[in-house]
Amino acid sequence: MNWIIEPPVGFYFSLNVDGEEIAFKEVSGLSHEMGIEEVENGGENRFIHRIPKTAEYQNLVLQRAIVNSNSQFLNWCKTAFSSAFDQGITPKDINVTLHDSEGQILMRWNFFNAYPVKFEISELRSQQNEVPLETVELAYSYYDKQ
Repeated sequence: MNWIIEPPVGFYFSLNVDGEEIAFKEVSGLSHEMGIEEVENGGENRFIHRIPKTAEYQNLVLQRAIVNSNSQFLNWCKTAFSSAFDQGITPKDINVTLHDSEGQILMRWNFFNAYPVKFEISELRSQQNEVPLETVELAYSYYDKQ
């Protein structure tokens, strides 16, 4: 029996925060790397010991066209930036799901204890016909892949 393996497409994904599915044009920052510590050894000058440390995670970066929306997600981001820490920031778990061409889940990334650290609007230029974008960056404790 011949099996045809169809590679996943990168444009069929969804993002979910507290049960709210949110549309984004682009999700990046699905990355982590092992940190290292370099330790010199007295008397041994040929090399430096490189010892593994904890994993380091990139910020999760979400980008989409500016929308006039009253979503729970945008309200959460607005509260985080405007509260001046008197209310504290409530971290949330975020799920990014990659689907196959039929909508079935292929992979899911779960980001734990995420909170917004940057919100940016792209430049507005009178001489170009571009859709203005909003970018949200989220820091998080760690992620896992299912």
